[in-house]
Amino acid sequence: MEEIKQFVAKRNCETGTTYSMEALLQRSRGSMSSFAISVNTHGSAPCDIATGGQLDVGGLRYRMKMMSLKGSAKKLPQIIRSGGSLNKALYTAVTSGDQPQVKRLAALGKDVNAVVDDQSIISAAAQSADIEMVQLLIDLGASVHTPDRKFGSALASACHSGKGDICELLIAHGASISQTRGKYGCPLSAAAARGHVGIAALLLDHGADIGQRAGAFHSPISHAAGYGQTAMVRFLLDRGADVNHTGGAEGSPLGFAVAWSHGKTAKMLIDCGANVNAPSPKHGSILAISILKIAKEEGNIDMARLLLDAGADSDPPGSHNPLRVAAANADVEAMADVVKLLLSHGASTAAHGHGGPAIELAKRVRNKWYDKKPFLVNAENVEHIDDIIGRCYEVIRLLKEADPPAGRRRSSSSRDGVAAII
Repeated sequence: MEEIKQFVAKRNCETGTTYSMEALLQRSRGSMSSFAISVNTHGSAPCDIATGGQLDVGGLRYRMKMMSLKGSAKKLPQIIRSGGSLNKALYTAVTSGDQPQVKRLAALGKDVNAVVDDQSIISAAAQSADIEMVQLLIDLGASVHTPDRKFGSALASACHSGKGDICELLIAHGASISQTRGKYGCPLSAAAARGHVGIAALLLDHGADIGQRAGAFHSPISHAAGYGQTAMVRFLLDRGADVNHTGGAEGSPLGFAVAWSHGKTAKMLIDCGANVNAPSPKHGSILAISILKIAKEEGNIDMARLLLDAGADSDPPGSHNPLRVAAANADVEAMADVVKLLLSHGASTAAHGHGGPAIELAKRVRNKWYDKKPFLVNAENVEHIDDIIGRCYEVIRLLKEADPPAGRRRSSSSRDGVAAII
């Protein structure tokens, strides 16, 4: 409460106007009148004066509820940390390259180390301004170590934007090469994700850890692979990166390349010795990732073929068994070709997991679409459903033929004249 009190008092003193919480949060209906700050008794708080001199009673209760401290609880901490709108003008001046305005605002006491929303002012300068602006902020007292949530640091921001001159300036002023935070986790991963090979070389020459475990993809090489930066992957491998670095949701650089459908990068990793059977914590195996991508995007099967030809296990145990994954997506047009491909590489229809063997999963998908069909009245939609059911039958047929004893019985009943395989 003391921080809030000081914050309101400071704003009122600087502007010469008495602001309410609503006015500070820019929710007032054209008024700058004073409001009572209510913890939760919004029903008893006074209202402002609307245009025309009439009391705006109609929206009072709702607006005061929204502007009470209880309703503002999520916004106030961030407002207090960033100085509210006090530093947004400085942020705007920096990103627009207005150096005279930056100097004026700094002279008025605006905080050059402020974090506005999720990015520090110096990080924003490193991303969208020039080296002169970054140097000005440093001269005005901005710290090159100020962390933020967007990129983690000003150096990571400059690396992501490909600004080598700013990177060198920040490093010269003591910026940490390994500071962790933000989307990419560290400066080297930020450069790797965007494919800035020259900046990656600069960072490594200054001692960056090529295997630093940080960020959404867990390592610089996995960030490069996940974003399809083939040249960067090659550069990192030449500098000593581990082609089978473990970590992250997809488990390895190859897992991330496959998960984000970067076939060229995946092939290069395989040619450089990537393990096609590396585990994926999220999807079980890299081959299962490729099949799920086919199901999600209804794409071609080239990635799955690449992995199988490189020695991917077509029949690992568990719920992520590739054939079971394919069967569970039997309604996708390309899935019959996937099933054929897996069977040709030794996949077994006997693999069990949650929900039973592959053929039972395919039947469930077929039955799901059968159940939807009676509720459709549009002829075109019905035909589309029939096409989907036909895909399921093709997958079931392939699985049945691959394992005749498992499905020798045929039901005497039928739906819409089509014999149901059971």
